[in-house]
Amino acid sequence: MELRIDRARVDDARRLARRVVEPVAAFIDAHSTVSVERAIVRLFGADGVGPQEAPVPNLFVERLGPQRLARGAAAALGALVAHTGRTPDDVASAVADGSLTIEAADRVP
Repeated sequence: MELRIDRARVDDARRLARRVVEPVAAFIDAHSTVSVERAIVRLFGADGVGPQEAPVPNLFVERLGPQRLARGAAAALGALVAHTGRTPDDVASAVADGSLTIEAADRVP
């Protein structure tokens, strides 16, 4: 089965989507904080405590480092979920306890 899609319409839709997303992304970049990123990890369902009774979302965000943090915790967490097939809670806990490295997120397209 072949989909017949007008390439010009697809390109136009992508251009329009960029016009919508770019100001929103700029706003988010200017307003995101470590606290916001921790809250996002919690919204994905990550909970509990890791080593030394530190909250798992805090440890996950801490391990992101500045470059990954700038892209957002959701990007790294989503990439690791896609890479491992595990739940966000399992992934965040594994990163928190060191059994999964955050660098694995960099290998996911």
